[in-house]
Amino acid sequence: MCTTTLRPENLSIVAPDVVGDQQATLLLWHRYARDIRSWIDAGARVIIPLQAGSLSAGELLPEASGLQGTKAFCAGIPSNLAAMTAADCRTLRHNGFHILGRVVMTDELRDKVEALLTGNARATISSDANWVRSRTRQIAGAVEMLRGTPNVLQTRRTRAVKALLKQDAIGMPRSLGAAAKRIGPLVAGSEPYERASHRAATPRPAPDRTVS
Repeated sequence: MCTTTLRPENLSIVAPDVVGDQQATLLLWHRYARDIRSWIDAGARVIIPLQAGSLSAGELLPEASGLQGTKAFCAGIPSNLAAMTAADCRTLRHNGFHILGRVVMTDELRDKVEALLTGNARATISSDANWVRSRTRQIAGAVEMLRGTPNVLQTRRTRAVKALLKQDAIGMPRSLGAAAKRIGPLVAGSEPYERASHRAATPRPAPDRTVS
């Protein structure tokens, strides 16, 4: 994928790991070290997960950078509290972090993010959560509703996402039922919704979200 895309810097790749098993993760880092480095060299944003174990996060991170011979990657932080504590996060020094897994901003996760920023004030912190992921169920329902409405230029998913973007811009209800009732006119581009969509600023889904 790195060699076939025109913008590899927009591609995020999570390096191989075993959730909750630091030693097994280290073995995978060594096994796939050449592949991981090739993704970095190709310009992709590579996320290397730091699993908890006998080494602290601050000790594990140099293992990754030493193995790859570069710090040009993003350190992956598991969102599960049991996977890494806030105290462990304070041992990290790096310029980019990515919160892995289902991200819900609990007090515990907020403590971890604040701990990361304590020693890395200028670091970029992103997460798996984004506009598209938060609306997966709505998009799936809209895609199903568009079954049997072929379009040679756009897939059903593309049309569903565009319709939901318009829905958000206009301020319609976000429930799946309400979205299903509105999706037809939106996709068809009926006159009232088209006028409203031009007046409203349509938000764009970002690949990641910076946590602050």
